[in-house]
Amino acid sequence: MLKVLREKTKTILWIVIVAFVGTIFVAWGMGNRDSNTQDNKSNIVGSVNGVEIDRSIYSRNKSMLYNQLKEERGDNYTPGETEEYMIDNQAWEMTIQDFLFREGINKLGISVTDKELVSFLRNNPHPSLQETFTDNKGNFSYQEYLKALSDPSNDWTDLENWGRQTLPKFKLETLLSAKVNISEREVLEQFKKETVKVKAKYVSIPFEERSDFEPSEKELSEQYKKLSDEFVEPEKRKIKLLEIKYEPTQRDFREVRNSMNEIKSEILDGTDFIEAAKNYSQDLKTAENGGDLGFFGKGQMDPEFEKAAFSLSIGEISDPVKTEAGYHLIKVEDKKTENGEEKVHARHILMKVTPGYETQDSLSTIVRNVIEKVESTSFEEGVKALGLSTKEIQLTRHSFIEGIGYSPKISDFAFNHDKGSVSSAIETNNSIYFLKILKIIPESKKPFEEIKDELKDKVIKEKLEHGALEKSKKLRKEALDGSLESMAENNNLQVVETPLFTRNNPPEGFNPNSLFTKACHLLPLNTLSKPVKVSNSYYIIIVTERTEPDMTKFSENREEIITEIRRNKTRQVISDWYSELRDNAEIKDYRIKTLK
Repeated sequence: MLKVLREKTKTILWIVIVAFVGTIFVAWGMGNRDSNTQDNKSNIVGSVNGVEIDRSIYSRNKSMLYNQLKEERGDNYTPGETEEYMIDNQAWEMTIQDFLFREGINKLGISVTDKELVSFLRNNPHPSLQETFTDNKGNFSYQEYLKALSDPSNDWTDLENWGRQTLPKFKLETLLSAKVNISEREVLEQFKKETVKVKAKYVSIPFEERSDFEPSEKELSEQYKKLSDEFVEPEKRKIKLLEIKYEPTQRDFREVRNSMNEIKSEILDGTDFIEAAKNYSQDLKTAENGGDLGFFGKGQMDPEFEKAAFSLSIGEISDPVKTEAGYHLIKVEDKKTENGEEKVHARHILMKVTPGYETQDSLSTIVRNVIEKVESTSFEEGVKALGLSTKEIQLTRHSFIEGIGYSPKISDFAFNHDKGSVSSAIETNNSIYFLKILKIIPESKKPFEEIKDELKDKVIKEKLEHGALEKSKKLRKEALDGSLESMAENNNLQVVETPLFTRNNPPEGFNPNSLFTKACHLLPLNTLSKPVKVSNSYYIIIVTERTEPDMTKFSENREEIITEIRRNKTRQVISDWYSELRDNAEIKDYRIKTLK
């Protein structure tokens, strides 16, 4: 690490996250690898445009994301199965993105000269260095930074590498942003959205909630033809699934119970229960508070836990109590009766029972045996030879799986591989799975009879909407002949007046992109609108007040507005550029390997 940083800080963690118009780049520098060796093959997680991706790059991205979440949520953070799946996929997308951006930059001929690098580093100190070189007031000292840069005794290798990774991305941003055109009209319109205010009055005509209308078979049939794309039975997969449960054995339970007895002995020998809870308890919600559960009555805790807690005297500590969560040591701090109900104030130490080393080793042996048998024979013969059982399941993409729940890893394999494919081990929090794809059931149109009730609801809704529109047209004509207020009074409707509001900050109940908001800012003053549909109502609107744009303020803020528009447009240009690269790329994902 840098000598200056060694001198100024005890520990420097170089996790370089380069914010590049909303995109995170990491693991820059992926290249071709020799794919002829078996060791290398086992470390390949996929390929992009024929270039193999080493697992270390993907793992580094995954670790970075995990560490970011851990920093946000605390050292005890453990991702659930769904969150772990999201981390996996985000790390994979980052890995693909890293490669495609580097490839795209190379194709555009973007390079970095030594002179450009020096200039960039002088003018763009890394954030970590901005915290390192400070004056006596704690502010960043640019002169100290330049002085350190010029000192040949300092090792700036890490900073140079960061610059060589980062500068091409800024040059790409500059190149693509040059394609952005901003008209004066755009700038003024943006200013108006933010500053011009209108006040309006309106009457809402909601759709009727009920109707006695009964659609005919012909109307239902026409609706079925019109909306046939909506009534689709999704693609399905039929799979054969082998589950190896990741469960603790009786030995694991005994070991945890023995550990809890040892902790109790420590406490009885003088260790404070609160400190013991902080050190040992695996209840993340209460450990830092010394295992404090507060007061609770009967029926609020696990029955076994309650039975022990209510039987203890104040100050007494229980023997290990087994519940579904694991083993507990319980200490009663106080007791009271409130409104005739007995309550206990208790603390606890929880130790969860998870598979120990020997159990994990046994499971690993089973998994290896499954892999060897399936690869040497077939899925069915391998499972049978090991005395294991499977079950057949039909599933849709990313749906809950019968008897398992939501398992995106299983779903992903099933829907991204061909019929007959057999997965390698797929690990979840509770089990290890192997699956074989038995059948691919294509997407199909739902039968007319099956969705008749849905069709009926849609036809009725259209009728109700049409009825509300016709009613709104008549009410508008009545308002044109008189006034909005008189029309509302005659028809038992309410006129609502809005406060002054901008396009970007509409009244409660409306969003900036709703037709109501747009209409209010486009309508001429004192002009009655045509019926405007928003959600399940039509609105008749009249704008009663509009402020004029403050052109002096516009001149003062013009450059800032241009910068914001340019930033958003540049982001979109880069996003479109990357999307084209992504769409045209040949990407292969080997993260979950196939055995057959």
